[in-house]
Amino acid sequence: MKKIIFIFAVISLFGFVNLQAQTMLNNGQLIYIKEGTQIHVNGDVNNKTGNIYIKKNQELKADFTVNGNLQNNANIYAEGIINLYGNWINNANFYNEEGTVNLQSQNQTLEGSQETYFYNLNLNIAGVKTLANNQYVQGVLKLNDSEIKTLTNYLVIENKEPNAIVFSSGFVSSEQGGYLSRKMNQTASYIFPVGNNFDNPIVRNVSLKPSNIAENQFNIRFAEKNPNSEGYNIASKEEDIGYINENFFHVIERKSGDSNLELSIFYKQDDGDFDYLADWNVNMSEWQIIQNSYAQTVSAEKIMKIDAINDFTNTVYALAKYEKLIPPITIYNSFSPNGDGLNDYWIIDNCDNCEVKVYNRNGNLVFESDNNSVSWDGKYKNKRVPDATYYYVIDTKQNADVLKGSVTIIR
Repeated sequence: MKKIIFIFAVISLFGFVNLQAQTMLNNGQLIYIKEGTQIHVNGDVNNKTGNIYIKKNQELKADFTVNGNLQNNANIYAEGIINLYGNWINNANFYNEEGTVNLQSQNQTLEGSQETYFYNLNLNIAGVKTLANNQYVQGVLKLNDSEIKTLTNYLVIENKEPNAIVFSSGFVSSEQGGYLSRKMNQTASYIFPVGNNFDNPIVRNVSLKPSNIAENQFNIRFAEKNPNSEGYNIASKEEDIGYINENFFHVIERKSGDSNLELSIFYKQDDGDFDYLADWNVNMSEWQIIQNSYAQTVSAEKIMKIDAINDFTNTVYALAKYEKLIPPITIYNSFSPNGDGLNDYWIIDNCDNCEVKVYNRNGNLVFESDNNSVSWDGKYKNKRVPDATYYYVIDTKQNADVLKGSVTIIR
């Protein structure tokens, strides 16, 4: 039978108390855990009605450890520390009062009918922490080596300090509709650690650096999928774009503010060779080049950068490769070198590196040009050749292609 501890009175505790219970149930009383006190519940806590105070002073903090789930249906006032090994279920009022919540297990869920505003939230054991609703952090988020999976929800970092997120290999992942959100008001780099799949992680962080101290807020999501899967057709693109990264893309949405920013997207050498960033133009339904974007390499990491960007009308961004358009080689089949200034030379267009040789009908070489540097004037050894048909061999130096044909002199 399930063992439950019922709380019937005001409790003011100091020291260490170990409650051996499957459930600690507060059914309407005030629980006051004094600074310096350690409470350890070897089971679930259900704050059904009433108030729980976890106190601190300048020197000491109360320490409330829950080995199971913590369900709040009333009021919790957290100045001290909550160490949680189960799931967080907030259905009522949680007042963070600059307290700290430590998530102490590999895989945990943050849920409930009410969104929670944490102050400090520490993910101390590597694993996956899943959001079943929106969550907020007003102090510092210590991701460390964990994944926060927001699903279609959002995680908002309200602390405007650039170092409000502390991480090693940890990251935030989101499905379509979810994101990591940060508020900013400093001219420093704000890192958005975004990625996917804790078991086989891919992390492609984003950095935003505002140009002034005005307030801005951005929502960012990393999508490890082909853009086609969300309707951003990689075949629909400007002609100068040769290739859109088909393995991942980012959603970068400005929620508020109007500052110019420096944008950096971090990726790996193995992701491919990319030249610039492209965004999906909603009105044109195509990928377009962001003209002032460029790639740089720092150690083993690649960075796609925009030194100054203000327009975030388009929210979907992908790495892209330049399409070097090679115009077709044009070979004219006749010319008239009669000195009238019209059509006096046999010209080969768009063949700068070609090696050109021309033979008469007997197979004798009458003209040659390395790198197509000289156009034929219809002469051999400075003497006019007869009007006739001549035969060319052109080495294009492109994939060993050799072009053969004829050209006729008509004076």
